[in-house]
Amino acid sequence: MRCRQGLVATDAARGLTLVVVAKGYDEVAQRIKAIAAEHHITMVENVTLARALAKEVDIGKPVPTKWYQAVAEVLAMVYRLKKAG
Repeated sequence: MRCRQGLVATDAARGLTLVVVAKGYDEVAQRIKAIAAEHHITMVENVTLARALAKEVDIGKPVPTKWYQAVAEVLAMVYRLKKAG
């Protein structure tokens, strides 16, 4: 089984469009997680969303609108975790 990791961030220069900023599989995915942890980036796992984004979206490209609801749910969880943190 492959580990799939897709990360999403907002980019103010693109008018707050959601953009995939990194993605990877197996060792690359683990390295992405390690770098995020080193920079104290809050991570929330959503395997279905990560797999879909990794498959459908190239790095630097916007997240398709069909995934906005799922991304919004992840971002809401991140904000709740940060607030509680």
